[in-house]
Amino acid sequence: RLITFAITPTYAATGFGYVERGAAITGVDGAYHAAQFVEKPDEATATEFIASGRWGWNSGMFIFHAGTLMDAVRRFKPESCEPLLAIASAYGTTSFRDVLNEVYPTLAKVSVDYGVMEPASHDDTLSIITIPMDVQWRDIGSWPSFGETLDADAHGNRTTARAVHLDSHNVLAVSDDPSHTIATIGCDDLIIVRTKDATLVCRADRAQDVKAIADLVDAAREG
Repeated sequence: RLITFAITPTYAATGFGYVERGAAITGVDGAYHAAQFVEKPDEATATEFIASGRWGWNSGMFIFHAGTLMDAVRRFKPESCEPLLAIASAYGTTSFRDVLNEVYPTLAKVSVDYGVMEPASHDDTLSIITIPMDVQWRDIGSWPSFGETLDADAHGNRTTARAVHLDSHNVLAVSDDPSHTIATIGCDDLIIVRTKDATLVCRADRAQDVKAIADLVDAAREG
């Protein structure tokens, strides 16, 4: 069995994966068969998911025997199986670091969710179980979620930087330079992130597209 935890959603997030709750597991309270996984739906689809009451955010937390997971990797991502076994075999030896540095970069850049859990949920020979969790949960991998960990002013503005706002609301301002001031006028629902290398400015509802713009930034630098 492969087990995942599904967080009870509080809004129609488009930056998270979702897992659908299927039939209840006989004799086990609070556990269900995972009907399917969907990665990062659009807002309309996410809204439908929440309204149905059957879907939860895929937390990315799993329970499984190592052998069970490797069997699933062998089935659904066979090209990754041998490299992973090579790393495992070297663990605890003096050559581990060299093997890891050589082999790890050759692995496909795919998450367990995409590579294993999603196809496994459609395989009748495997038991994929989801356990709903009605808890407060944040994925700090997204800027809006990071902002929720910060105190807001009277207008909903949050900051880790020196910031000044005039007629602005719900602005997240982040900077790694305490001597730099971020100033906004008439801005609403905006994310501003300043580093020594680049500055990001985006609407809060487009935060899930950060990876796409990061790829463009990298391409521009290389060009």
